[in-house]
Amino acid sequence: PKKFGLSWAAVETRILQVAAIANSTHPNEIRIQSLIGPEHLAYPGVGLSAWGLGGTMIFGPSDPVAVANTLTRLKPTVLNMAPIQLKVLLDALPEGFLPLRDLSLTVSGSHTPRAVRELARMRLTNNLVLFYGTTEGGTIACRPDNSVQGDDADVGWVFPWTEVEIVDYDHKPLPDGSLGRVRARGTGFIDGYI
Repeated sequence: PKKFGLSWAAVETRILQVAAIANSTHPNEIRIQSLIGPEHLAYPGVGLSAWGLGGTMIFGPSDPVAVANTLTRLKPTVLNMAPIQLKVLLDALPEGFLPLRDLSLTVSGSHTPRAVRELARMRLTNNLVLFYGTTEGGTIACRPDNSVQGDDADVGWVFPWTEVEIVDYDHKPLPDGSLGRVRARGTGFIDGYI
């Protein structure tokens, strides 16, 4: 298993990220449920963020099928998961399930296919935010998915506390629009990690 250190900078970074999402859509009541497990850097940061913002961290089921059956009872205002968990959740939603207009759905971990995003907007919520990040450094970019138009590979904007470059296999920076390897660093990264 992969191990990582948890620094104050990583926790502070996560609190800022969650605050940006939660406070913009739910300033009065923050109820965060994360399907991403405790082995991931996001997990302790999400919990600390919820509590630091005066909100609640919901420790409900982590299985997407079980979550589909408890959403209307637990009433999270922010639901956080990986793209594959979202796909399983959408497939498990009961017939006649009405979208939750007050729910903000944050998806992180890898690329979320356009078809899954479209289905999430139709069946679950219109408030979808995509995150791109690394285990060692947490979230590095964010994209509110306000429309299904645009570049499917767009990961949004890079957070100001992170630097990102696209490089070739010799670690030389590539011009904008090029495909290559992602190199990132920032305050939320483990010391010495590049």
